[in-house]
Amino acid sequence: MTVKQLCLDAHVGRATFYRHHQDIEDIIVIEYLIALQQLGHALNDLTTTSYATIAGAIVTTIRAHLGLPLLVSWAQCRERVIPLEVGFAQQLLTSLAIHPKQRHFMATYLGNCLHQLAWQLATTQTTLSKIETYRLFIQLIPNVLQAPTIPTD
Repeated sequence: MTVKQLCLDAHVGRATFYRHHQDIEDIIVIEYLIALQQLGHALNDLTTTSYATIAGAIVTTIRAHLGLPLLVSWAQCRERVIPLEVGFAQQLLTSLAIHPKQRHFMATYLGNCLHQLAWQLATTQTTLSKIETYRLFIQLIPNVLQAPTIPTD
C-alpha cells in the first residue's frame, strides 16, 4: 500500500495526510499506542493484581490486535514499535516494584517476547482459542512477580 492509495481509500488528500503523518509507519505506531493504552486501562481496572490477571489482560489485548504485528512486518517498522512495548513493560515493572537495577533488562526482554508472541499468533495457520493463547503465554512469558528459587551451588 502506498500513501497515495491510502489517501484514495480514506478520501483525504495527500496534503492532509502529510500534515498529520510523516509516513504510513506513523499510523502503525499510533495504532500500537492505542493498543497499549487499552492494555493500560485493562490493567488499571483489575481488581486483583496477579500474574494470572495480568496475563489475561495481555492475552485479550494481543488477540484484539492481531493485525498489528503483521502491519509492522509489512512496513518493516519493528525498530519503531519495540521501544513502545519495552516502555510499556518498563512502566508495568515499575508499578509492580520490580528491582530498578534489573528493570530495564527485564523490560527489554519482555517487550521483545510479547512482540514475538503476538507475531507468532498472528502468523500461525490455526487460530488459537483464548485459553490456548493464555496457556502459551504462561508457558513462554516469565512470571516476574514471583522470584524463582535459585540454587546456591
